[in-house]
Amino acid sequence: MALISCPECSEQVSDTSENCIKCGFVFPRKSNPVEITLNNSELKSQYTKGIIAMVASALVAILVLGSNPRDENVLALGLFFISVIGFVVSTAYSIWVKFKMWQRNG
Repeated sequence: MALISCPECSEQVSDTSENCIKCGFVFPRKSNPVEITLNNSELKSQYTKGIIAMVASALVAILVLGSNPRDENVLALGLFFISVIGFVVSTAYSIWVKFKMWQRNG
């Protein structure tokens, strides 16, 4: 707990006080961090986007792997690994959104 000066009368007051004890000046409240909340339709939309990203990255991985499996093409190998990473990330995201939906709906 620290002491601050009142902007009106310069009285020393606690930084946790809501108003000055001498002149009654009301100190502005400190804002709390904003929590972002999504409603159910927004969560369902996010879940759908995660599933679409998961399917798309799986298709890219399958197409790259099936196109030329014996050729050691660095570009194809890089694209394959990027698509696998995309699949893992989108799967984790979809699970997180589904958990949020479950948490909200009980």
